[in-house]
Amino acid sequence: MFNKVIHIAPKSLLQIIFLLLCTPNFAQQDALFSQYMVNHFVINPAYAGSRDAVSTFLINRNQWIAIPGAPKTAMFSVNSPIALRAGAGLQIINDQIGPKSTTGILGTYSYKLPFKKSNLAFGLRIGAYNYRFDTNKIEYKDQTDVYANQGVIQSTAFNADFGIYYYTDKFFAGLAINHLTNTLKTSDLYKQTVSNQYLSSHSFLSLGYTFEFTKSFAIQPSILLRQVNNAPVNADLNCNFMFNKQFWVGFSIRPENAFVLLTQAYVTEKFRVGYAYDMGVNKIGRVGRGAHEIFLGYDFSLKQKGVVHPRYF
Repeated sequence: MFNKVIHIAPKSLLQIIFLLLCTPNFAQQDALFSQYMVNHFVINPAYAGSRDAVSTFLINRNQWIAIPGAPKTAMFSVNSPIALRAGAGLQIINDQIGPKSTTGILGTYSYKLPFKKSNLAFGLRIGAYNYRFDTNKIEYKDQTDVYANQGVIQSTAFNADFGIYYYTDKFFAGLAINHLTNTLKTSDLYKQTVSNQYLSSHSFLSLGYTFEFTKSFAIQPSILLRQVNNAPVNADLNCNFMFNKQFWVGFSIRPENAFVLLTQAYVTEKFRVGYAYDMGVNKIGRVGRGAHEIFLGYDFSLKQKGVVHPRYF
């Protein structure tokens, strides 16, 4: 949200928001999370149920903390096995950029094909997003401007995502495509009519492997590729160092955009916490002074007397 009064022409404001959405460091309509590798469910519906526990996850991200109105994202998710081969999950997400806010509620179903030492899962996520543009959060120099005081302009869009996730004890590979149905109707701020807007399909390809050197030390390199229409492919190159399967430290490189510091710790066998700091290396990243991201995760064991053992991913 804007925490300062900003006098700006409405057309210029819309252009600024468009630039925020299309800047390479945030080159997608979907929220960007640096710690995707600790819970692939945030990007891939096929991950639902893979932890063999009722897994809850809360993550909050503040992007470009020095820029008023910069993106702020919060997501709560829960996923769990519901049968021998099936999983289910729920996500609630809120994303804010200046006067624009997005709220989504999404449900997921996954089906797993087990092999001798691996699993292949398919997932479908469906739900809806509500988009709100609150013109009351903008103060106009000319209150007689035709675009002033229009109130809240909003629309709701049905959404469907699909994912594939293959994993073993030490390896994972995932492919997800979001916004398979991508049209919504909303009011046009300029023409004051109803027009078609589009949610661009997003593709995510992730790969990772854990090199276990001893029982108490392992290294996990991974990569995430993001692709969206009319924007260059974004890549996260990650490397985590793991100690006793309880403490993680690592880094990510987002070429030409950011260098990310990562850390995660299991406070107990079921409760974990993590933090990431993005140091921007492009112009907007340096002006915005980076981003903070924190998550809390708790796994409820499905076994009567068992515990949830920390795992690599």
